[in-house]
Amino acid sequence: MAVLDINSVIVKKLIQILKEVLEKRKQVITKHRNNMKEIRKNAIEYWYPKIKDIVPTPRTIIVKAKSEWDKTGNYLLIPQKYVKEIIKQAKNFKYPIFVRGSDSSCKHNWKDTCFVKSEQVLEKHLHRIANETECLDMFGSMQITSIALREYIEMDTKFKFFWGELPINPERRYFIYNHKIICHHFYWTNESIDEQYQDLLDEMNIETDEERNQLNKYACEIAEVFEGYWSIDFCRAKTGQWYCIDMAIGYRSWHPKCNLKMV
Repeated sequence: MAVLDINSVIVKKLIQILKEVLEKRKQVITKHRNNMKEIRKNAIEYWYPKIKDIVPTPRTIIVKAKSEWDKTGNYLLIPQKYVKEIIKQAKNFKYPIFVRGSDSSCKHNWKDTCFVKSEQVLEKHLHRIANETECLDMFGSMQITSIALREYIEMDTKFKFFWGELPINPERRYFIYNHKIICHHFYWTNESIDEQYQDLLDEMNIETDEERNQLNKYACEIAEVFEGYWSIDFCRAKTGQWYCIDMAIGYRSWHPKCNLKMV
């Protein structure tokens, strides 16, 4: 009887441990799924439809897409069924056009990714974006779920920088939380650009009252339709018009040192 009692106790203990393990696993899975839902809010197909009729934005067509590994397993491709639809939808624009994946434009490699001069190079740029997005995925981004084709607007470019000859334009990043503006900052900082461009950068980052009033208005209008913590990026065109060009979950957005930064 003593042996049976011991076995019974051991079995009960094992059952209890198993239940605890399963419960923890359930919590981890639930947390992961919730995180994935939150991350997908970074995708342009989530936030763009909410703002396109509220503030100035580049005209945009979003095409559902995904990437797949080629036969070697070394290179990502956008399958042809998506490429064909993307090329078809791109005919609604005049080249050059701006192209981005659901979560990123891979803009630092500008001339080989998001800036597309002609239909002849569009497919090549799509595959390049797919591969660079996969690299971002290693650091917590996501694989492609769409391709956004955007009207190319000539911005108020001051100089070009980075390996892809990225045009550096006046840009501002606003942070909102539960329908209110928290803070705003210059997008390009002294730390991110070489010293040889500091004078141009300083000139570019002069903030006028007119600009502040205009962007505060835009940011407030966007904040009205978004719950939670978000970043909003604005860029100034050559005409002087400011456009909302990107949004992302605030916790996943670069934020300079700031007393109002939310961890």
